[in-house]
Amino acid sequence: MSDASLKEALANPTAWARRLAYATAAGVFLGAVGAFGTFVAAPAVNRIADWVLMFWVGTLLYPVGTALVMAQGRRWGLSAWFTVPVGVALASLPMTAVSIWATSVFIHRIEGRDFLLTYFQVLLVAMPTVGAYVGWRSRFEPAKPPAPQEPQTIAPPRFLARLPARLGTDLLCLQMEDHYVRAHTTLGSDLILMRMRDAVAELDALPGLPVHRSWWVAARAVAGHRSEDRRLTLILSNGLEVPVARSSAPAVRNAWL
Repeated sequence: MSDASLKEALANPTAWARRLAYATAAGVFLGAVGAFGTFVAAPAVNRIADWVLMFWVGTLLYPVGTALVMAQGRRWGLSAWFTVPVGVALASLPMTAVSIWATSVFIHRIEGRDFLLTYFQVLLVAMPTVGAYVGWRSRFEPAKPPAPQEPQTIAPPRFLARLPARLGTDLLCLQMEDHYVRAHTTLGSDLILMRMRDAVAELDALPGLPVHRSWWVAARAVAGHRSEDRRLTLILSNGLEVPVARSSAPAVRNAWL
């Protein structure tokens, strides 16, 4: 749990209502059964009031104490398996003083209330109680859905930035002409001064194939084909006919035909 999640949990009214309900139920139970020798020391009403009050105070002390220790432990790289018990142990110190006071008021028994002995009794109740609450919360509380990830934007192929604005970016094919590359789009064509292999390298992941040493064709541009005397010709969507080299024919047939 992050520091932000801890702050959110401590400031959540619904979470506090659940804690108080859990504390009340636990206090009523321990008061009714007369835990730690209180059964014969006072009437049931006094015992229940004593235990409920202590659980209510503990509901304030333990979440805050464990949250602070967990937050500091996270900064030091300590595991929650270590910081939670430490937080409970520290919060049990003021809880012990409250326990001695509440017992003297409701149970009317102050003799023999040694602080160290009472501290260990408080720990005996607090450790399993906090552990049970954490387990109950993780079991029945729905998991928080992961934060939606922003869609990743894929950069367009670098070669498209070289095209004149009037041609758009709907590339159909590249045609080598001497030291130039003629780029054909759905809006026309123009010459660009660069080598064919450099132009193809700048197309990155744009689907297409080099079908001839002088031609590269985009996959979406292929509208049909023609075979004559074992010579394959691609017919593009703009009506352009592109020859396919014999060495490239198998790859073209497997990919598009």
